[in-house]
Amino acid sequence: MPADSAEPAPALPPPSPSQPGAVPYPVKDEDLQPDDFDLPFEAKFVNGKWLYGVRKPTHTKQGCAVRWYPANHFLPLELESEHFELLRRSAESNNP
Repeated sequence: MPADSAEPAPALPPPSPSQPGAVPYPVKDEDLQPDDFDLPFEAKFVNGKWLYGVRKPTHTKQGCAVRWYPANHFLPLELESEHFELLRRSAESNNP
């Protein structure tokens, strides 16, 4: 097969709480692994829009900071996953 006709990568299944990529709640900064920085750990509904908090590594004493991204930052497949649904349900139950 020629190098420039690469097949698309197969779709990954959505993360579930039992998979390594899914972060248990609550989590301490010192327990984070490099892959944990890709998945949001919290959701919030502000001004009619969902925002998702993602931990990003920093060069400070705290080790990471939370960055909030709107839903359009993520793929539709990700937003429909069990992980994102869990985040939204948790946010709704904490803010009735």
